[in-house]
Amino acid sequence: MISFKKTVGLRLGAVLLTFSLLTASHVGAQILSSKRGFADTGASYNNLQATGAGWYYTWGTSAASPGNFDANHVPMFWNAPSQNTINNVKSRNTEWVLGFNEPERSDQANMSVTQAVSSWSTISNSFAGTTTKLISPGVADTVDSGTTIGGRTWLSNFMTELNARKTDPLNPNYNPNLRVDAVAFHWYGASTPNNPAGAASSFLGSVDLFHNTYGLPVFITEFAIHDWGGVYTDAEIIEANRQFLNIVVPALESRSLRRRLRLVQLVQRLSALQH
Repeated sequence: MISFKKTVGLRLGAVLLTFSLLTASHVGAQILSSKRGFADTGASYNNLQATGAGWYYTWGTSAASPGNFDANHVPMFWNAPSQNTINNVKSRNTEWVLGFNEPERSDQANMSVTQAVSSWSTISNSFAGTTTKLISPGVADTVDSGTTIGGRTWLSNFMTELNARKTDPLNPNYNPNLRVDAVAFHWYGASTPNNPAGAASSFLGSVDLFHNTYGLPVFITEFAIHDWGGVYTDAEIIEANRQFLNIVVPALESRSLRRRLRLVQLVQRLSALQH
């Protein structure tokens, strides 16, 4: 999601700075982890320096203004891109491209599985024969509720349809170029500061679920304990996220799937990091 009732970016920035950098003034333009990312439509040198991120994205295909901070921009096709947009991204020879943003949600990319796979076919054809890797649509880690399809089901249906079109020559939409090289999801599974350890356990369970389900690298492109109702103080949410991140970051760094599958990407969403 793009808009928050409270600025989770500021909170996560403070939390991350506390246990990762100690003091940014002593670090300089240092990438602390190639796995750590930063998400902001206007990512700047100061943002990237404060977080030590090795890569960033802007919810679009345009890069921000990172100055001489050596972080890689990962473009995103927020929803179905035009061929001109695809060609523009392809010409940059980027390592990764992010897929659609929460397509299961009517207030985000808002795409049916059929629409998404059709667009993905065009994307896959365009990047066939290149070294650029395609990251799945980034769904919210939600389950079905009544008639509303959750992110988990949407991604499962997307991958099933994609594989059917990719592997069955009798499928009228057969396309052997179709591919997904990593999966992405967002996690906002805790909205109170009451149990950071429990939130961490739930989050790590989701990471393992997405990895074990698809057997692919995992990009966690938004995650936080977030107070959607505005009930708690900033101090309470900052402290909860500090404890949460102190658990989940080392756990992700040490996971065997990171060694086996090359990487797990982390993004602390920082929409307005200020000091």
